[in-house]
Amino acid sequence: MAEHERRAKGASSAPAGASEGGSREALERANEAYYRAFEELDLAAMDRAWAHVPYAACIHPGQEALTGWDDVRQSFEAIFAGTEEIHFKLSELRFEVRGDIAWATLVEHIRHGDDVLVEVQSTNLFERTKDGWRMILHHASPVSDEAGEPDTDYLQ
Repeated sequence: MAEHERRAKGASSAPAGASEGGSREALERANEAYYRAFEELDLAAMDRAWAHVPYAACIHPGQEALTGWDDVRQSFEAIFAGTEEIHFKLSELRFEVRGDIAWATLVEHIRHGDDVLVEVQSTNLFERTKDGWRMILHHASPVSDEAGEPDTDYLQ
């Protein structure tokens, strides 16, 4: 994915003092690293993107919540094993930094191969660690189609 597709055009600036030490820029890089790991189906890179903590949580579209790093990691291992190709185009990115917690909200436009394109609204929550920003929550929900029904193409 091209970096210009990941970065928000006109995203709101961080509040005063929130980007001390490049916090917002580092947060953006951490968010980009998550999607790069996903696109490259790179489990080692995904390991580096997440905090390995018992309160890590992930809600994939149409799935139940997973809690704890081990369960979250197993979900990515299964997704990667069953995926040949996946691409993300991100839009409506907004970043917020509040002390040692930060989040990104965005829309993921996901393409699986050439056939399936879905959109999900996502929230990525990060915690500042000694190694930088690490994800502690990814929550993705389907965006409704024109008729108001959730887009369920990703279930096919």
